[in-house]
Amino acid sequence: MKIVLVNKFLYKRGGSETYYLALADALEKSGHTVYFFGMRDEHNTPRPEEKYYIDNIDYEKEVSIVDQIRQGIKSIYSFEAKRKFEALVKEYKPDIVHLNLVHRQITLSILDVCKRYSIPVVFTTHDLVCACPVGSLLTPERKTCRACYGGKYINCVKNNCIKGSKAKSLVAFVEENFYRLHGSYNLISAYITPSAFHKNEIIKSGITKMPIHHITNFLPWGTEYKTYPGKKYFLFLGSLTKDKGVMTIVKGFHKSGIKDYQLLLAGTGPEEQALKEYIGANSLGDNIKLLGFVSGNALATLTQEAYTVIMASECYENCPYGLMEPMACGKPVIGAEIGGIPELAIEGVTGWTFESGNSDDLASAMQKAVSLSPEEYARLSKSTCEFAKEHFLVDNYITKLTNLYSDLLEK
Repeated sequence: MKIVLVNKFLYKRGGSETYYLALADALEKSGHTVYFFGMRDEHNTPRPEEKYYIDNIDYEKEVSIVDQIRQGIKSIYSFEAKRKFEALVKEYKPDIVHLNLVHRQITLSILDVCKRYSIPVVFTTHDLVCACPVGSLLTPERKTCRACYGGKYINCVKNNCIKGSKAKSLVAFVEENFYRLHGSYNLISAYITPSAFHKNEIIKSGITKMPIHHITNFLPWGTEYKTYPGKKYFLFLGSLTKDKGVMTIVKGFHKSGIKDYQLLLAGTGPEEQALKEYIGANSLGDNIKLLGFVSGNALATLTQEAYTVIMASECYENCPYGLMEPMACGKPVIGAEIGGIPELAIEGVTGWTFESGNSDDLASAMQKAVSLSPEEYARLSKSTCEFAKEHFLVDNYITKLTNLYSDLLEK
């Protein structure tokens, strides 16, 4: 099959791009032909079809009022993306179009091209922006909100949900209402949600009548599913932000009273200074270490030698690679009960769960972890690795995906 993979960013930037690039590699190794469509960027790997990429759009930059208006219109329906995508389709004649992150920069304008040429469209939902204009189900005050479900997008404007800005929230309101009137979400042939949580939320939102398939994310070709002995440290991997619950992790470790283990946090972010102040004020410097950005072999070793990995998110994670990759190394996980995390962190099978944002509950989970005997830890590590292999194996994912592609083509 010939498949166009669409994503706004075409280089490894986050979890969505990790999936996107690994999917391209897996499809090509399975004998399919893959084309990319997205934004131009100096970080992109050169490809023949890059002549059709759209110009790079950065909505974080400060621009004039006139340019803000232009950007607002372009973020709803990009004629540039539609025109260039149609040129790509005419040259390469794909069988399937597979969307990933497309809102705001690429937009759903390209669906009109797919409709014109009768090309089935699959959409992997990496966030919930199709159901909630801000994509997180959280208000600016970090409270859970589903007020926009059922097409009630005016609530986004009332709550200034898009970065606290009335103007940006108004653009999102117009965008979602346009897609609703245009029937954009029903032009997508099938949805793939990496978590059951996301599938249920999209169903609740009522945005589409099309089929929704829950298929857990996969790990790339070459992933080795193997257990490693754990050293005496808890590990957090990710950005040091409030959404990731990093202060909850530090407070939970402090409250646990565990003395013969360390807590290592690998990453950078805006909460770094607050963490340093808390660690210093409570004389925790010997037991809690901020490692900064870690990558490559150093990151692999850090993960393999961890006792357990913690994900304390206070936002609705989907199917995070920050848990999947350590689980393939047999690392039991401690995960917050929010979003798709409990689908990976399963009590007694792959680790422990705790109430998101509750440092006391996290402290209790940490105490359970260190109370395991070596034999109990080895059994849990093996169970975690087996779970990962069963659910994250790339061969299984590609089989399910290409079967879906074939079904859509037959219809």
